[in-house]
Order: sequence, then C-alpha cells, then structure tokens
Amino acid sequence: EGTWLLSGTEPGAGAIFGTVTISAGASPDDVTTQVNYRYARTGRQVAREGRATTFTGFQWRGRTTAGGDPDTTLREVMHVERDWQSIAGRWFTGDYDELGADVTLRRIGREPVVAGLDRTAARQGATQTLRIFGANFPAGLTTRDVDFGPGVTVTGVTEASSSVVTVEVTVAANAATGARDLFLAGALHRDALVVYDRVHYIKVTPGWN
Repeated sequence: EGTWLLSGTEPGAGAIFGTVTISAGASPDDVTTQVNYRYARTGRQVAREGRATTFTGFQWRGRTTAGGDPDTTLREVMHVERDWQSIAGRWFTGDYDELGADVTLRRIGREPVVAGLDRTAARQGATQTLRIFGANFPAGLTTRDVDFGPGVTVTGVTEASSSVVTVEVTVAANAATGARDLFLAGALHRDALVVYDRVHYIKVTPGWN
C-alpha cells in the first residue's frame, strides 16, 4: 500500500510520468489502484482506476479503466521486486500485447526522487528547455539545485512544483558527448540526458523480419 512514482514509455506517444496509489483490497492478495499520469510530450493527462492481484507474492496481474469505460481497459502484467520498492512490467490492450506502455513503479518516501525528463538529449552549443518529472521536489528550487555536470549550465528555473520542474539549460560547444547524470536537490537520476554533436542515424523499432 502507498503511493508509487510511475515512469514509462508508450511507442508513438513517448514518455509518461505520474503516480499510482495502491490500497488494500478485499483479500490479502488483492489491491485497488488509482492511476494519474501525463504524457511528457503533449501534456495530456490521464486518470484510471482498477484492481490487481499478486500471485505468489510477486506476479502482478491487474486491469484499469478510464471512467469505468470497458473500452479503455488496460491489462497489467508486472513483477514485484523482492524488496517491495519497485514494480515493473507492461500495460497493454488486446489479447496479444499489441499496444501499450512499458512501465516502472517506485515507492515514494519522503526524499526527492526523479522519474525522468521530457527530452533526453541536448546538442552541443544549444540552449534548451527541459521538464523534469518526479516527486517530493522541495519548494524554492534554484539553478544551484539542478546539476547535469561539466559543460551543461542550468541558466534558469521557469516552473517548479512538487512533481515538475522546468529548467533552461545551455550546453557548451565543447561539452563532452555522452550520457549525463542528473542531481536535483540531492536526488540522483543516472543517464538522464545525453549530450550529442549531431544525429548519426535514425533507428526504428520494432525491427522488420
């Protein structure tokens, strides 16, 4: 039971971030869920509710709907980690896992935690706006509280709430390329942002057979 931080990716729609509140159900293995998330790319918000059962203590099987409409049903197949601090798997429609999102849930405590960014790449020599999603972000965040490492300067914080922080960053022309960790008010999110010089290729998934 409790509130969990949701992060996921839906093909064709991009990253999703939000929360899942888990409450006790009718039996020890059953729970009810309240799900709220939004698409990082478009800002569209979604509210869902449902129930789930955990078999043998770690196999999560559930369903949720939006507004009780059966046509919006998403099936949930996830795995609960042994420490009960994270749950990961897939939410999908249909009988054959056709459409859906790969998701991860992390238990929210009292400390700040970062779920991810709306954009995961920044080009050398460019200035860019990034939205950082998470939970328990402290009030009054400043540029000193957000760090992407050498060569990436946070020049402004334009929006700040307990779950979303919007920042302006400038990447030096000679900044080293590669993945960067994000430190935000003491919270670490590994490989949050990739600094690149140019686009080398485009990859489409899933591959064609």
